[in-house]
Amino acid sequence: MPYPILTLPYPFAKRLRQLLNPFEIEELQKAAGKTVISPLKPIVTSCKVDTIEFKQNPMNDHAYGLYHRKNHISLPEKDQYFIKCVVARFSDMSEGALNTLKTDQLLIKLKRINLEGCHISHAFLRNVSKMMVVQPTQLDMRFSPAVDEDVKFSTILDIFSCLTHIALKTSYFGWLDDLASTGKKFHIAEVFDDNFEKMFSFCPKALYNFVNKQYADFHFRLFLMTDNIQATVDKIKPFIDPRFDCIINGHIKICIFVCYNGAKYERLEYFYKKA
Repeated sequence: MPYPILTLPYPFAKRLRQLLNPFEIEELQKAAGKTVISPLKPIVTSCKVDTIEFKQNPMNDHAYGLYHRKNHISLPEKDQYFIKCVVARFSDMSEGALNTLKTDQLLIKLKRINLEGCHISHAFLRNVSKMMVVQPTQLDMRFSPAVDEDVKFSTILDIFSCLTHIALKTSYFGWLDDLASTGKKFHIAEVFDDNFEKMFSFCPKALYNFVNKQYADFHFRLFLMTDNIQATVDKIKPFIDPRFDCIINGHIKICIFVCYNGAKYERLEYFYKKA
């Protein structure tokens, strides 16, 4: 039986709609009943899918669209459109490409955002964030090497404040201190680069202190490209605090992949040293 929400006094009913978040508005629409017609009743269109993708229109190289698998999703110009999904993928997008889409009425609830082949800028990240009615806990940028120099871990976390899993395709001098300065706790942090000096621009104590402040299951994943695996492995060892050890002891804390030519690699695993 529909709840008679629209029989409430006009000012109260109007204010109630203003106070609710988008998904509560959807429930209000259901409570009001499908047959009720009133300007107080919110018009809500929603869908629940596993994955959505923002990408180039396969029929037009200069146009972009929103898709679920191969099906194009048409966005309304006036009414709000809510999407509940697990993952939103942005493929080969930039700030300019994103601006060609009419996303003002689009609101998304999800867990993870994947940015693949995108130009990562603050403006782009802010526009992606504006669509999220619930902020993601995971942001994966491992396949987006084009990152503006002013994009840092701290600035990313200013935009996406709920992240507990972050992956960035580049490092920079002082990146660990910058990440630690946010005071955030993580389950996983991943960094990719081919520049040894930037990747290991931290002292062993800072590495240990950061890891020690994270969630119990936290671990770093560092991916470093090199043309000499063994020499690079030897260079890495002095940067690992002696309170870590290669002997298995609970959860892995640091996992370093030293990669050659994208295929051959050596994996280094570090745990807390046994007492």
